[in-house]
Order: sequence, then C-alpha cells, then structure tokens
Amino acid sequence: MTAAEVPVVSRTLQRENGGAVRIRVWAPYSDGQDWFVRWSIHGLDSGEVEMASGGVDSMQAMILALSAVGDRMGSEAGTFTFQQGPGSQLLHTVWNGIQDEWTAAVSMPTVPAGQITLPGTSTSEAGGRENGRGKVTGDSPDSPTAS
Repeated sequence: MTAAEVPVVSRTLQRENGGAVRIRVWAPYSDGQDWFVRWSIHGLDSGEVEMASGGVDSMQAMILALSAVGDRMGSEAGTFTFQQGPGSQLLHTVWNGIQDEWTAAVSMPTVPAGQITLPGTSTSEAGGRENGRGKVTGDSPDSPTAS
C-alpha cells in the first residue's frame, strides 16, 4: 500500500443501535495549484460517503475536510458516540453571527485539572504539573499560572 492509500486519521463512532460508523481522512495532496483532502464515512443508513475538500494550502484543505466530516455526521439522523462519551466529538461549523462567516468548533467533555498528566510532564506533590518550563498550577487548564 502506498502512503496515498493509507488514511492519516480515522475514527469509529458507535450508533445507538450498536452499529459502527467509520470515518477516514487521507493526507493532503496538491494538483500543482490547490490542495485537496480525501475523506470517507462508511456505515451510514443514508449510504457510503466518499468526498474531497479543497483549500489554498494543505492546512486549509485539512481543516475544511475535518469540518465537512463533522457537518455531514451532524446531518445524519440518530445518535452517535465516541468512546462511550457524549456526541461524536468531531469538528463542525457554527454560524458566528457575522455576515458570510462561519467558525469551526468541536464539542467534547473536559477533564478537570489534576486528573490528567500529559506526556512529558509529571504531577507534583503540590498539585501543579512540571512541564520542563516551570511548574504550572491553577484550578483549570484555562487559567494556569507559571512559577
């Protein structure tokens, strides 16, 4: 198999009826001018989806592909979950109230500060985490202070 045939990211969602929906996204590729990202969704009642999203560079093409996957899943009837958590936790677009502008967003549960240690960090006895640049403390990941 060549690199172009192997997806770079994938996710399997569970359906409320016990079935599975498989999402696959391939690496960006260029036609010499624009960039594209192939993506697919298999296991939907409405049929299989094989699409590509394009952009002016590889990052824009990837963001648009991931948003398109989330929007397509959002249009499906039924409930989908990821790792027994709520919702599909996929990137999707949201109208932000400004004319002709949409925002890409993702909804997922959060983990309270102190209940997770990231790779390359260690939790200290004082409740903060060491990240190689100093101890990080705070009540939430959104309001850390470095010491």
